Amino acid sequence: MPIEMLDRERRLLGAALRTALTAVGFLWVLHFVRLALGMSAGSWGIYPRQLDGLYGILTAPLAHSGLGHLANNSVALVASILLLVYFFPRVAARALLICYVLTGAAVWLLARGAGWGAEVTISHVGASGVAYALVSFLFWLGVFRRSLQSVVVALIILLLFSGMIAGVLPDQLHVSWESHLLGAIVGGLVAWGFRASVLDDRDADQPPEPTYVSEPYFPADTFAYTLAERAEMRRLLEEERQRRARGADGEPPLTKLW
Repeated sequence: MPIEMLDRERRLLGAALRTALTAVGFLWVLHFVRLALGMSAGSWGIYPRQLDGLYGILTAPLAHSGLGHLANNSVALVASILLLVYFFPRVAARALLICYVLTGAAVWLLARGAGWGAEVTISHVGASGVAYALVSFLFWLGVFRRSLQSVVVALIILLLFSGMIAGVLPDQLHVSWESHLLGAIVGGLVAWGFRASVLDDRDADQPPEPTYVSEPYFPADTFAYTLAERAEMRRLLEEERQRRARGADGEPPLTKLW
């Protein structure tokens, strides 16, 4: 791979990493701002099927119950956003926004809440649903596209986040497994919708492959003269060089000392 392409890939990877760290850093800043204001995480959450819980679709991923909760989600978010921006830069922002909103809407419609799977009001908070949506999006996009790049992304996702599969099981009392499950479903659906629009996504931004012009191995006049003619030409050139070295008067040139 040419040095120019390596430098370009390094810049793209650096830009993707900065984007991921900035997004997750924003969550950490909001966490401490919320604590400083004395606001509970639940007040930012999604209250399923309650009109006053609709705003949680936008705010719930920004709130976490504690540092442990936030740290766990941060790892998955940094990795998934990094892969999304690096491999699919043209659709990264749209895919993230759609996964963000649709996951929250699905939780509001279908998750546990008062009168539906629970006897008390439940507030769903945290960015884990969005993380599941992004991981699912990247994996299923690799499956749907069937290109080498997408297969590599799918394998990376499978290796890095295989442990997240257990998060969708409904056996965790104080965990919003519905956010995980619904996020994974949303990610798959969004990947299906984007399967054509991301075709050759990074190829369109890459410089064209260098073209190599076929040149003759030998100089163009290699076979224009015989060996004797070439020898005579070299003799004449050598005599001319010596004449110029001796100077116009035939004496060797003076050596100047500085």
